[in-house]
Amino acid sequence: MTLDEMWERLVQHQPYANQRGYGPEWARMCEERTQESAAAAAWASAGLAWAAAAAADAAWAAAEAEAGWAVVSAINWIEKAEGKNND
Repeated sequence: MTLDEMWERLVQHQPYANQRGYGPEWARMCEERTQESAAAAAWASAGLAWAAAAAADAAWAAAEAEAGWAVVSAINWIEKAEGKNND
């Protein structure tokens, strides 16, 4: 597979990226084809994974009657995914 073929395949992922919330970063990466834009797309998709992990933590903790801790954890993960919390 050549680099051009790789980029063509990555462009085909655009509808999925749009549905998952990191479409703009993915489109920029496919257009610019740079290390910086690829890193931004990776962070955007990873941020959504962090938010999903936080939601899972919150649901588990709520079931264990630790909802207060879970909410704080979820907020921290969501803020980290949004780039607002770098702790």
